[in-house]
Amino acid sequence: MSTLFTAPRAALVAALLLGACARERASVAPAASAAPASAVAASAALVSAESALAAYLEASREGSPTATALDTLLGCDARGAFVLPVTMLGAYRVLSPPSGAGDTLLGRAIVVTVAEQRADRRNRDHYLARQRLEEDTLEWDLVRSGERWTVCNGVQFGFHQPEDATTWFPLGASRATARRLADSVYRQWRGKAP
Repeated sequence: MSTLFTAPRAALVAALLLGACARERASVAPAASAAPASAVAASAALVSAESALAAYLEASREGSPTATALDTLLGCDARGAFVLPVTMLGAYRVLSPPSGAGDTLLGRAIVVTVAEQRADRRNRDHYLARQRLEEDTLEWDLVRSGERWTVCNGVQFGFHQPEDATTWFPLGASRATARRLADSVYRQWRGKAP
């Protein structure tokens, strides 16, 4: 008699356990599906921030057709905040993904500059420029404002001083030769795999 009594009891316990497991799986399922959605959103934010840095660097190249967009890509009151010396950007490669989380990320890029301009300390309102190739890895803060990312707190590129107030080195160098060098480097780097 005890065997007959325990078999139905065991079946009842098994049914209750199966029901509890099913309820537990059902309660876990929405959280599991929420995790991939937040991961997709985070991934989209990284891609968007990385694109903002690439757009900023592209607009910063000497003679870039997107140069007029430069002010819209800068945030944190960085527009026009140039500090000498400044460099002329030839090529860049954004390193991905940006690091960090939330509304401020750290973006990095390998850059090749082709010239540098600084104040002439011996001749007021004049500048010295040197044509040369230099490769470096630089960083910028990428800050989200609403749905848009802007570039902050990093190097800005481009010569803004008049050519007639600039003395170039080495002999024969000029803004035009530096620009040709920048275009050449850019074409070479575009052909390189990331």
